[in-house]
Amino acid sequence: NAFKYTTEGGEVKVSIAENDGLLVLKVYNTGQGIEESKIASVFDRYRVLEDMEVNNAYSSMTSRNGIGLSICHEIVGLLKGCITVKSEVNRYTEFT
Repeated sequence: NAFKYTTEGGEVKVSIAENDGLLVLKVYNTGQGIEESKIASVFDRYRVLEDMEVNNAYSSMTSRNGIGLSICHEIVGLLKGCITVKSEVNRYTEFT
């Protein structure tokens, strides 16, 4: 998703760290961001944020079926972890 929703010239960063014996994975991308009112619904199965523009070369190779983030959320939950989302419209999105 980070590549899909990053506009041309934007950036994607992935980092992995250890904190008190826990794995911390961050995925950050610049671009359109997610409105605060929609952040809670990004993990809903089959939920596609229709107003999100997908306009880069990578997007033509992928589909938008709305299950990717819900599967990630379920797997992380089974592992007793959590996913947080920070985003600012027209600036960035970060999943940790």
